[in-house]
Amino acid sequence: MNNKIYIASRVREGGIYTYEYADGIYKMLFFTQMDSPMYMIMSDKKMHILLRSPFDNDKSGLISYDVAEKGELINPGEILSTKGQIACHLAKIDNCIYCVNYTSGSVIKMPDSLVIHKGN
Repeated sequence: MNNKIYIASRVREGGIYTYEYADGIYKMLFFTQMDSPMYMIMSDKKMHILLRSPFDNDKSGLISYDVAEKGELINPGEILSTKGQIACHLAKIDNCIYCVNYTSGSVIKMPDSLVIHKGN
């Protein structure tokens, strides 16, 4: 049985490592460089990845890649702003991507339906 494992390295000049697990052995297959990836979800042969602060401000971003047959991340899309600070969660519901921004207390249905929460 072969399984792909994706590991995010959340540092500048970091990225996503793609490993294959087979017969009790992990083998690194690919490295996709990107700045500070934080959280990721895979859906329909797409990998959606939150980036800590890819812009010249403190806003987080979302980038999506196609996942090739061998597990490589290819064809990166445009980085979209989550319109908030420190994006900390991703979900796909009814073909829509939702991101939660921790510090700014907001939820966004990508790319532009933003709700900001106030209080504790």
